[in-house]
Amino acid sequence: MTTTKISLGVDVFQAGTARIDWIFCNFSRVCVSFSGGKDSTVLLHMVATAARRYRRKLSVLFIDWEVQFQHTIDHVMSMKTLYEDVTDEFIWVALPLTTVNGVSQYQPEWMAWAPGVQWVRQPPDFAGTDEDFFPFYRHGMTFESFVNDFGSWYSRRESSVVLTGVRADESLNRYWSVATPHKMRYSDDKPWTTASQDGTYYIATPIYDWKTRD
Repeated sequence: MTTTKISLGVDVFQAGTARIDWIFCNFSRVCVSFSGGKDSTVLLHMVATAARRYRRKLSVLFIDWEVQFQHTIDHVMSMKTLYEDVTDEFIWVALPLTTVNGVSQYQPEWMAWAPGVQWVRQPPDFAGTDEDFFPFYRHGMTFESFVNDFGSWYSRRESSVVLTGVRADESLNRYWSVATPHKMRYSDDKPWTTASQDGTYYIATPIYDWKTRD
C-alpha cells in the first residue's frame, strides 16, 4: 500500500465545514476536545459557529495540566465566555493525571494537581477537582486512558462524537494517526473518523485534507 496526498478540490476550511455539518446532522451529542492551542481553537470556532447555525448545544473538554502558561489559561477562559450561548457543559478537568515528562531526567512522568505538594497555581473555582465525579476515574491515571474512558462516559449510550483538531501536514505521525487504514472507522468513506471499540462514541478529526490510496 502507498499513501498519496490527493487534492479534494476544496480547501481545508471548506472540507472541515462540510464535515462538521455532517456531524451535527448525524450525532445527538457533540463534544470538542479543547487544549487551548491553535488547532483546537480553530476547531472550536468552527464547531461553535455551526452550533449557532443549527441551534444546537455542544460540550467542551479541557484538561488543565496545572503548568500551562497563564496566557493559555486566559485564552481558554476567553473562549469559554465567547461561546457560552452554545455550550451545554464546559468540562474543565483539574484532576491528578499522569503524562510523560520530557523536561526532566529525574521525573520521567508528570502528575498534575498531585496531592501533598505545592501547586504551580490554583485551578478555577468551577473546575472539576472531585475525584469521585467521573465513575471511570482512577487516581493518577494517564491522559490517554482518561480521554478514552471519557468518550464512553460522555456518550451515555447516545450517538456521540468527540472532535479533535489535527493539522495533518504538521508531521507524518499526525497524518498517519488520521489516515491509517488499520483502525475502526465510522464508515469506510470517512477515513477522518475513528470509531470506539465498544461502538458507543466516535472521534472525528475534521481539520485534515488528505485521502489514502491503496
